Amino acid sequence: MAFQTACILRLYLLAALSTLLLAMGESMEWYAILILGCTLLAYFFTERTGRFYLDDRHSNGLAIIAIVLFLSEYFWQGIFPLAAAHLAVYLQLIVLFQK
Repeated sequence: MAFQTACILRLYLLAALSTLLLAMGESMEWYAILILGCTLLAYFFTERTGRFYLDDRHSNGLAIIAIVLFLSEYFWQGIFPLAAAHLAVYLQLIVLFQK
């Protein structure tokens, strides 16, 4: 049980740290704080207590919204790697809130 908890905690930590590095590279401190807060909420309310989670229908809807945000960012700014990194963060958050 302790090994499983350590692996899950590592997953949440890696998600938060990767987003933190992305936000630091963009000089967007508010983005890092927002994503860190969402990661903590996902860990405590989805993983630990099971009080809040996304079912498949809501996850799919949020994934479509994430793809629309990715496409709009790519066509507006024209920087594919940055838009793809943001898409990875959005999808990562959706997965963290799934049951």
